[in-house]
Amino acid sequence: MTSTNQRVAALERVREPIEGFDLGFTENRPYLVGVCRSLVGDDAEDVVQDTYLIARRKLTQLREPHLLKAWLAAIAINRCYDRHRRRQRLAELTKYLRPASSADRDLDLQSRVEALPYRERTVLVLHY
Repeated sequence: MTSTNQRVAALERVREPIEGFDLGFTENRPYLVGVCRSLVGDDAEDVVQDTYLIARRKLTQLREPHLLKAWLAAIAINRCYDRHRRRQRLAELTKYLRPASSADRDLDLQSRVEALPYRERTVLVLHY
C-alpha cells in the first residue's frame, strides 16, 4: 500500500508543475505570437508551437518560475533565429538552381505522360 501511495504522490508532484506550465504558457501565448510575428511573419504560430514543445520538454531547466515569460520568449526568439538561418541556407543552396523555361521542356514527353492512364501517370509524376 505504501508503494502505491508513493507513486500517486510522485505523479501529483509531476502533474502540478506541468499544469502550471500549461496555464502560464496559455497566458503568455499572445505575447509570444506577437514577438515571433515581428521576426518571422506568418510562421509565428509554428514557432510558438515549437516553443511550447521545447519548453515543456525542458521544464526542469526553469529555475525561477516567476520568469516564465522571459524564459519562453528566449526559447521563441532562438527558434525564430533558427528558422531564419535555415531559410538563408536554403536560399544559398537554391540560388544556383534555375527554373525550367518553356524552351527547355519536351512537349512531346509531356503529352505522352498526360496520355498515360491515371495510376501510371501518378506513379511517374510522384517518382520524378
